[in-house]
Amino acid sequence: MATALGVLLSAIGFSITARLTADNSLLTHVATGQLILDSGSVPTVDPYSSHFSGQSWTVQSWFASVVYAATVEVGGFSWLRVLHGWIGFLLVAGFWQVTAAARTLAVRVGLTVGLLVVADAFWSPRPLLFGLVGLLAVVLALEGRLKPMWLVAVMWVWVNTHGSFPLAAILWGTTVVGTVLDAVLARRSGVQPVDSLVGAVVGAVGQVPNRLWRVGFAVVAGTLAGAISPLGPRLLWFPFATVLRRQSMERVVEWQPPTFSSAGEIVYLLLIAAVALAATRRRFGWRYLLPVVAFVAVGFLAVRNIAPGAMVALGLLANGLESEQRVGAPQPSTARSSGPAILGVVGGLLLVLALAAGASLGPGLNLDRYPVSAVDYLEDRGLVASEEVSLVHREAVGNYLTFRYGNEASVYMDDRFDFYPLERTSDHLDLVYGGRYDEVLAKVEASVVLWQSDGLLADWLRRSDGWSMAFEDDEWIVACRKSASTFDRCMD
Repeated sequence: MATALGVLLSAIGFSITARLTADNSLLTHVATGQLILDSGSVPTVDPYSSHFSGQSWTVQSWFASVVYAATVEVGGFSWLRVLHGWIGFLLVAGFWQVTAAARTLAVRVGLTVGLLVVADAFWSPRPLLFGLVGLLAVVLALEGRLKPMWLVAVMWVWVNTHGSFPLAAILWGTTVVGTVLDAVLARRSGVQPVDSLVGAVVGAVGQVPNRLWRVGFAVVAGTLAGAISPLGPRLLWFPFATVLRRQSMERVVEWQPPTFSSAGEIVYLLLIAAVALAATRRRFGWRYLLPVVAFVAVGFLAVRNIAPGAMVALGLLANGLESEQRVGAPQPSTARSSGPAILGVVGGLLLVLALAAGASLGPGLNLDRYPVSAVDYLEDRGLVASEEVSLVHREAVGNYLTFRYGNEASVYMDDRFDFYPLERTSDHLDLVYGGRYDEVLAKVEASVVLWQSDGLLADWLRRSDGWSMAFEDDEWIVACRKSASTFDRCMD
């Protein structure tokens, strides 16, 4: 029955990550992957920007981009949906194995449902999913459910697909420190008396299981091996460089603290109560409490951290929500196969296959949120994907232009906030949230603006004497600067 429930819940994970969508970053990843496949090399300078083309750019997720582009080339975006679906299935199935530390199905199901609620809100079809697989692999290795040697390959892929790979070292480090702290407290409490705190720490370090040291060695070896790639050691520095540029992303939603207004964020908030309950269990200890607290905390710092934070916290809580389990050890199964259980396993697998077939045969990409008609209007007049035309637009539009025109896109801004100079990001946010419209547009000699029709900038353009509306539908406007040489062409 546990297997049947695991398969059924994993099928829900498949459906979440195989949803029809058009994630901004995904569009640029596919375009970049196509550039890599066409040229046979990973770009090291920006090929997309209208003002910063040629500036140094680290394509942190180059391997994921290649996988995406190759998948689309073979089977279209429908196959990319199926790929993401299977990653979601794998994530939930692996998480289900982590929760096996709990004795009852009720706890396992409750934790996994919590993960699925978070997944529904925060598992987007982008390289983040590869990072979550890597993080889950480290958890499984620490719990003795995956041989540490596999982490070398896992870490290489993680380093070359997503910048969250330092989380592996944080998870391992907090686990080892927690293990040492448990041993020190045990020795100091009189169970194993020692003469000094230093002696207690030294003795506790000697008690750390060899498995944990092997996991640490594999994490370090795999991370360093990640530098054996087209981009070399610069990949290892990328996450830290991004953190140093946090100021440029402080008004970006995913880099802001959660507001706890969605179901996924509320579930994350409830983790505090779950951690408090688990902490009262004698067998939970600092070995689990320290990493759980650390990963819950990172989710409160930024919305983008909720997905990995929930993965670790919910998984390890299985070791603390019941008082009599054998912590960290697989539980022997005494259950026998039953007809309903077997039927549940078969039904779950058939459900997953049906979902995969539906995704592969259905539409692969949803572009409803992008200004397809407005870009068509501009393309007919030669006012897009041209170095001679200064077109200003939102960051999501930049990702769409990159997807549509590749290295000829000539975008003003896209969602690579780690790439653009702080001044450009600040100017762009002024256009989004209200600010120095005339000054920002003059700075780039903007001749055309493509913007959301209900945006503050759109209202300002309608009132401005220096601009005229050339195109407008329910969602988008195209405004032309009257003094620009392209004005007549834009209004035609």
